Amino acid sequence: MSHSFYLPEEFPARRPNERAEQLLARLTSMRESDLDAFSPLVRSADLDSLLLYTPKVTAEQLIGILRVLRRRANRRVLTLFWPFFQFNYKNPNVTNAAETILHALPPEDSQSQVAETLSLFLEGRGFEELLDRLKKNIVPLSTFVAREGLVKESPLAHRLYELYFTMCGKDGFLLNPKRFMRLLDTASNDVADEMLINYLRSFEREEYLEGVNLSIIYFRGEPFGSDEWSDIPQDLRRKFADWNSYRILSVHFAHNKRKLRVLADLIQHIIRIRIAGENTYLIIDFGDFVIVDVNELSSYSYLIKKSLYERLSEKIEKSGIESVINSMDRVVNARDFIIEEAEDSFMQLEYDELGKLYIKDMIDIMLGLAPDLRPSKSILNKKRRGGRG
Repeated sequence: MSHSFYLPEEFPARRPNERAEQLLARLTSMRESDLDAFSPLVRSADLDSLLLYTPKVTAEQLIGILRVLRRRANRRVLTLFWPFFQFNYKNPNVTNAAETILHALPPEDSQSQVAETLSLFLEGRGFEELLDRLKKNIVPLSTFVAREGLVKESPLAHRLYELYFTMCGKDGFLLNPKRFMRLLDTASNDVADEMLINYLRSFEREEYLEGVNLSIIYFRGEPFGSDEWSDIPQDLRRKFADWNSYRILSVHFAHNKRKLRVLADLIQHIIRIRIAGENTYLIIDFGDFVIVDVNELSSYSYLIKKSLYERLSEKIEKSGIESVINSMDRVVNARDFIIEEAEDSFMQLEYDELGKLYIKDMIDIMLGLAPDLRPSKSILNKKRRGGRG
């Protein structure tokens, strides 16, 4: 485009020409009776520059601009002003200019969609109406903003996106995943939380969008390992954490379905889960204990009390789990825990058919999901022994 001609969406980024400042001073001092003769002489380029000055002018200067707009408002002025309004819709000077333009438009120009939408914003119903239109005809946001004459990166459009993602259904996220991910990163904390809550509620756990969820983890961390999730309801944090846990388990145990089936049943009790040691170790945190799994050991995992793991974690990741096992006289397993009531801060999980049952019983006891009915722990047995005494 040349210096003199530009697209409406380019207008908000232009600078006023040098003559506009002098013209503004002249309009401010000019008598009302002289404006009828003077206004037709104002060139279109100078009138455009006056519009560009609008957000920052004084009250007196604004009056001068409005006096010209009352006489020169037409379809061209409205077409340029609409994208300009989208960048300055909160500015009271720009709002006054919008009201003046709409009242001064010739009848044939006042019935356009732009005039109607601008009127709705001045009435405080603009976002509500746009969202209603979008709800009735769900399309990608890029399609909608183009159809409505919105500048896609304007503050007004951004606010529309934010409001949309706080109330849309799953189709809104499916059609606009990249836009949603960008907004989660750039929106204020309160707005980002509202959008995230709506996203988490809109899908079943298995329906979540992997790309979106990985972006959420990148910017916010894990639901139970970061303060960024503190204002998200507990049930939604758990729902997201379960999705992430199953994703990591599925990747790590892609070739070991036996382990996957056992540990997948514990997903809702996982606090944090991560891959460590150059993708060699899977670390599953249950609060009081962790389970460490090594890719090379197809039949075993290790349950380690949290306090001990915190002391051993660096050694395990650098020198291997074997460096710990080799220093032990005996490694207690889940069967020993149930049958022999042997307990240790470091225990082995064995995934043969019988071993899986012992693992379930042991972890259920440790998580408080089932009563500890082992002979020395059973209240009933203690009473019987006391009665025989």
